[in-house]
Amino acid sequence: MNIWQSQCYGEVRPGYVFLFPGIYSFNPPPYQGTVSINCQPHAPINSASGGTLHGQMCALLGRPTSDFIGFAINYPFNVGGNTHYNSATCNPYWFNGSRTIPVNCDGVNWQQIVYNTLMQWLPH
Repeated sequence: MNIWQSQCYGEVRPGYVFLFPGIYSFNPPPYQGTVSINCQPHAPINSASGGTLHGQMCALLGRPTSDFIGFAINYPFNVGGNTHYNSATCNPYWFNGSRTIPVNCDGVNWQQIVYNTLMQWLPH
């Protein structure tokens, strides 16, 4: 939501989407594999590590939570079926104190922007 410079990503602008595995449940087993954020390998974040998943991701990026809006999707991605526009960590800064992204905010359909990005970049 804010513009900032990153040694890893260059200029980060509003509309960039960071996708990073976060685990709430360990049954089924958590995500397997190596992921990278901020150009560094890192284990998937999880609820047992303390703090919100969105907050943990922002910390790994070295940015305040007020720089982001937050949403979550369940894997495997189900087109239209499991995207959640809810973050108590990130969204209140941008949506009048609400943790849920409104369908239409100041003439911008944020949910549709997120959904279109997911459709473009995630396997379904």
